[in-house]
Amino acid sequence: MYRLERIQQIRERSCTCGDYLQGVARIRCTNPECRHDYFRRFSCKGFYLCPPCSRKRTILFAEHLTNEVLLRLPRRQFVFTLPKALRPFFRHDRRLFSDVSRLIYDILREFYHEAAGRPLFTGIVVAHQTFGDRLRCNQHFHAIVLEGGFDDEGAFLRSATNRSSGGGCSTPNTRSTSSKTFTCLMPSTSSPSSPNTFRRSDYS
Repeated sequence: MYRLERIQQIRERSCTCGDYLQGVARIRCTNPECRHDYFRRFSCKGFYLCPPCSRKRTILFAEHLTNEVLLRLPRRQFVFTLPKALRPFFRHDRRLFSDVSRLIYDILREFYHEAAGRPLFTGIVVAHQTFGDRLRCNQHFHAIVLEGGFDDEGAFLRSATNRSSGGGCSTPNTRSTSSKTFTCLMPSTSSPSSPNTFRRSDYS
């Protein structure tokens, strides 16, 4: 019931989003040679239900991931779906989304551990979506995942499923294990670290 009331409140605010009658802010350039000014309308900040506000938040979040979170290392996107028999549970208990997000991370981490033959520290960004085409109920998860992980020495071991070069890394050095092959990506020659050290800071 709380969600329905919340949705109704946001929808009512979104109808007046950007309306000059709801107030404006006057913005003026402080340069005495310019003194250009303009009026900025107030937004409703009704994310997801207000298209302009939702688009702005999406762009800001993407910039934050690109500039502050994601390392300059190879990564790929995964999509995880749920069986139809389990979808009604997620409609009535949204806490399950966080549980599945942690489960996705645990599955990928254990796979990297097994494939590399050693513990690896990897990174993942997970976002869930509750609908699919035609707004039908279809809970699924989008994940941006590093193609590998860091070992205890700070070396990044990359999954050898894709040999294309990643941003900021060069000179791959293949390390074979009993079942899988991982690649240790060397930092670029311009990196301040020595050739024998592979720290996370080399890729940030």
